[in-house]
Amino acid sequence: MKITILNQYNMPPEYGHLNRHYNLAKYLAKLGHKVTVIVGSKLHNTRTQIIKGKEFSSKYEHSESFDYFFVKTMDYGNSKIKRVFAMFQYIINAKKLIKTMD
Repeated sequence: MKITILNQYNMPPEYGHLNRHYNLAKYLAKLGHKVTVIVGSKLHNTRTQIIKGKEFSSKYEHSESFDYFFVKTMDYGNSKIKRVFAMFQYIINAKKLIKTMD
């Protein structure tokens, strides 16, 4: 079965503890499913921005047996308005990525 997991705030294990969906994808892939995880490029509660260029998505290279993509989201700092805008940006860019995968 093809499974796509969408979570703006998920992180790969080396970046922190918000990686529940990464681990879920790993176990689903072990069960034989084709799994794709799509997350936001701004790592929540950090100053880390994965995509620094103008592209809207970037594939994370790893040794696991599933695809893990970052989609561009803006740095929002402590601004609640910017964080809401980043949520919409995540949805728009995730849709663009999904269209390229079909």
